[in-house]
Amino acid sequence: MASAISKAVELSPELADFMGSAKASRGDVTKAIWKYIRDEDLALPNGGYKFDETLSRVLHSKGMKKASELFSLLKKADAFPS
Repeated sequence: MASAISKAVELSPELADFMGSAKASRGDVTKAIWKYIRDEDLALPNGGYKFDETLSRVLHSKGMKKASELFSLLKKADAFPS
């Protein structure tokens, strides 16, 4: 049986568009978001990250956030509705 972090779940439309798939695991989503943050040079020296248009759309937030807030933002954005 797959753990909650590795089980594929339905994604919100915004997150599905970002991921290129209607289903993904929470672990894969987290990896993809962090890869995007690194690739787009959005990481901040204090361990946080800033938002661009894509992250704002996916996470329904703007500004700068701490790294530890990612799961909370995904939950608020109803990224995993099922």
